[in-house]
Amino acid sequence: MPATLEVETMRPADPEPVRSDSSAAPPARAPAITWFEIPALDYEATVAFYDALLGTPLQRVQDPEMGAYAKFDGPEDGTQGCVARARDHKPSADGTVVYLWCGLDLDPVLTRATKLGGRIAAPKCILPHGIGAVAQIVDPEGNRVGLHARR
Repeated sequence: MPATLEVETMRPADPEPVRSDSSAAPPARAPAITWFEIPALDYEATVAFYDALLGTPLQRVQDPEMGAYAKFDGPEDGTQGCVARARDHKPSADGTVVYLWCGLDLDPVLTRATKLGGRIAAPKCILPHGIGAVAQIVDPEGNRVGLHARR
């Protein structure tokens, strides 16, 4: 099992105690991706962009450790992520691309993206085996973000 790191110090955290009860179920496997952050120099404008793009308000949080961030709606046991004030990193169209779930139809989301000041970086592509459709945009901050929908 990989080491767990404390976010603030990036040092190994204390391991969970080992259970001596052999009848206990093994812990559930966590998803490979558990958290992502989309950096924003203009935090309020970027949060408003994603609120309008996805048609669902992000949950705004002021945390003493992380500062201001706006969390995307999603199941607690799934991958979580947020728009965060850019402190140690900056918006970029280079590097890793995070895909956001957009529901049934990608077309209206792509239309909203351009109306809201984003641009299409990769047009809609239908994936095989019923996986759905994807596209990529560059948000007004300059972040390349993927969009994924049923069709």
